[in-house]
Amino acid sequence: FGISEERHFLTQKMKEKSLALTKTLAFNSAPALLLGDYALLEHFVDAVSKERGVYQAYILDANGRIVSSTHHKFEGLTLKDPVSRRAMLAEKPIVQDVWEGERAYLDVTAPVKIGGTKWGTVRVTYSLASLQAGIGQMRRTIILRTILMSTLGTLLTVLLTRAIIKPLSLLTAASRKIAAGDLTQKVNIHTQDEIGELATTFNQMTENLRH
Repeated sequence: FGISEERHFLTQKMKEKSLALTKTLAFNSAPALLLGDYALLEHFVDAVSKERGVYQAYILDANGRIVSSTHHKFEGLTLKDPVSRRAMLAEKPIVQDVWEGERAYLDVTAPVKIGGTKWGTVRVTYSLASLQAGIGQMRRTIILRTILMSTLGTLLTVLLTRAIIKPLSLLTAASRKIAAGDLTQKVNIHTQDEIGELATTFNQMTENLRH
């Protein structure tokens, strides 16, 4: 439960940070996209790509054509995959979970609007590798601590049980001998608790019976 809650918390924080960065890129890109200043768009994309966790970034025009990206081989292309289509049609910022094999990513989209008109789209893909590594380390830490605490708890339980059972066994054995007529029995228990008090009372009773 703790691992699940921590994973949810970290993922939510990652999404909030990713959304904020993508919205900032969309806001900064609006004038350059309007004027067709591709050099400035390239500058913005390069700046974003240096942020921690960013895998790749795109800026698309109103027709969905990539005009600037961290991977220049995509420039001039129009992506047709489902994630790209949803991003192209988005009228507000959205976050999509993307998997490539065992690798997880967040694809964050923000429309570029000027005067209420959509002039393009900004997409930033964030790698979740560092987040997954952190969650894995946390999981290992929690499991190790759980094993350690369980072991210590078991050991403590055994010790406490012995501390209670052994004196009671001595009292039981002495009681049986007294019932058989042996009034010389004495229980050597000197603990400062209820069992120690019981042993003292038992010895006094035995002494009184012997007299």
